[in-house]
Amino acid sequence: MLRRVIVLALTVGVSMLATETPAIAQDHPAVWPKVLTRGDVEGTGDFLKGSEPNRPLDVRFRAGADLLEAGPFRLPFDFNFDVAFDNRKYPQFADYSLAFTPEVIVGGFAVGLVARHTSRHMHDVLSVQAVAWNSLGARLAGSTTSGRWRLRATVSASKYLESIRSYVDYDWDVVGAGRAMYDVSPRTAYYVDGTVRLLQCDLAVAGRDGEVGARIETGANLAFGFGRIDAYVTWDRRIDPAPYARRVADFLAVGLRFRAATSRDGKGRPIRHSETISPR
Repeated sequence: MLRRVIVLALTVGVSMLATETPAIAQDHPAVWPKVLTRGDVEGTGDFLKGSEPNRPLDVRFRAGADLLEAGPFRLPFDFNFDVAFDNRKYPQFADYSLAFTPEVIVGGFAVGLVARHTSRHMHDVLSVQAVAWNSLGARLAGSTTSGRWRLRATVSASKYLESIRSYVDYDWDVVGAGRAMYDVSPRTAYYVDGTVRLLQCDLAVAGRDGEVGARIETGANLAFGFGRIDAYVTWDRRIDPAPYARRVADFLAVGLRFRAATSRDGKGRPIRHSETISPR
């Protein structure tokens, strides 16, 4: 009799677990990480006129990818390579930067960290000292739409690591960026971008307190298939416009930007939160 009761209890228990398991799985679905869910490349050319008369052209290449995605978590990676040309049409100097920006989507906002390495190199002049720095910071980004308007804003704060910086006197900075885009048609839009960078410097290095940089850009955006083309005009106040320069310089420019993006799942997802306007 006892054996029958035990067998009946085990049978009922197993049947209850079998019926409850799908409900549990439905309430808490397994999240499997996805690798390389998105990639994009971008090329930009700025034709300059400003306080650096021997610098008529800047060319930039950027590549980015979402290395990992799991539920609300993403791990984007960005690589930037900038080349400044002089009046002889030769490269004057080149900068590159690498950035990892792990982020979590919370309530429509992207909250994350920014780990960045930047290095600057002269082309035809012997480098007196390496120019490079590393920074670690946090960022908050969000976007919304209203009718034909698409709006995006980003704010970040970074600390420059004193033990692994060379030549520069950067201590910390705060960067705010925003974009307003108006869709004229499914493929054409007008936009305005704005960026402000507040840089605090270490007085003990070069005797300066800080600088303010800014960029305002407006133009037309033409979308096609897997990418877009921007034609724009811009005013740019750049902090330290050359590797050994410790000053700001103003530029007016007209430019073209080409960007192509792909996603592994083919869904053509919109611009990710972590894409920001570079303060350069």
